[in-house]
This record gives sequence, C-alpha cells and structure tokens, in this order.
Amino acid sequence: MESGRLLDVLADEVRRLRVLAGGDLAAPVPTCPGWTVGDLVEHVARGFRTVVGKESDPQDVGPPVALDQAYAALAAAFAEQPDRFWIRRMAQEAAIHRFDAELALGAPLTPFPEDFAADAIGEMLDVFLRRETHTWPQDYAPDLTEWGTHWLRVADWRVDVHPLGVEVAPIDSVDADASVLGRPGAVLLWLYNRGEDVVVSGDPERIAQVRRLLATAMNAT
Repeated sequence: MESGRLLDVLADEVRRLRVLAGGDLAAPVPTCPGWTVGDLVEHVARGFRTVVGKESDPQDVGPPVALDQAYAALAAAFAEQPDRFWIRRMAQEAAIHRFDAELALGAPLTPFPEDFAADAIGEMLDVFLRRETHTWPQDYAPDLTEWGTHWLRVADWRVDVHPLGVEVAPIDSVDADASVLGRPGAVLLWLYNRGEDVVVSGDPERIAQVRRLLATAMNAT
C-alpha cells in the first residue's frame, strides 16, 4: 500500500478519534482493561510524539488537544520526510484505537477500508510477528516450537512456527492444518484479539499458539 494512501487513512482515523475524544473521556475501554477513553487518546498522542522525537507530555492541555498537537507534529514530519514504515504503523495504531474508542462509547463501529485492512494484516504478520520473533527469539521461546511441514493460514498468508522464529509468506496452497478466514477488517481485529467475526477451522492449538505469539509481540512494543 502506497504511503499517500496510508497518509489518507491516518488522517481519517485521527479525525474520527478526535471526534470521539469529545465524548466521555472517563468511559472504560473494554478492549484495553484499566484504560479510559482519555487514557486511550493520550496513548495515541504519545505514540505520535515518540515517532517525531517529542516524548514529553504537554502540560494541562487534556487528551483532545494533546492529540491535535501530536498529530500536527507527526503530519509535518511525514510531509518533510515520508517514512512508510512509521506511516503504516501509526495509521494502524490510530485505526485500532479508534475502534476501541467507538466500542467504549457505544458509537457506531466504522469499518476499516478493505485495502488498508488487507495491508495491515500483512504488516502484523510479516513485518511485526516475523521480525519480532526472529530478532528476539528468546522472548518467545515457550511458543517457538517446531511445526515441521504444518502451517496455519491467516487470510492470504501462510504462517509457519520454528524454534528460531515465525516464517510468514503469501499462501501457495490450501492444505493448511488450520485457518482463520474472513473479511480483511474482521481478520485484522482477530489478530489484535478484538473480534471473533472470522471462520476458524482446523487444529485449535496451532491457532492458540500463534495468538500467544502475537500477544507477546504486542506487549513487547
């Protein structure tokens, strides 16, 4: 997915999140236990500031204004030097937490654009899970077992688990030992442990093992 399209998605998701930030900031977020909507908005703003190297929190401006300021700095940085890796990562971060805020506030759930969701699935599996498990295999050791020729299909991706890390590639056959299929947005939410509107079949332990690896990766970042 091209950087320009990702920037458009990022802008749309931040706009939606900013509207939600005008609601009940004290509302609990069921998908992020212990967080309120205010905490969620501040988390997104802090992530934006980290990318542009301004990690300190603004003083007494409140979560909505903090989000405005952080996104303005992020957009300016990307205008000067488009960095597809971080544009992609921040678009996904904003989208997932916009979904969290809608859920917390009982607002209508806005579907992810399908092209973005399909790209985000690849980012989660190939860039995120594969890279993390190969870089720090010791952190994932309990779930990095040897699958041999067995594999899991997630959307259009093949996932193989080995002691030195997870291998990910576009599917080249349909003889998976287990599969997780559905519309791109539903599969993306499943990867983030935020939805079950997918069709799951086959070996449940392989599916559970990959979910544990994903959970470890998300907690480490």
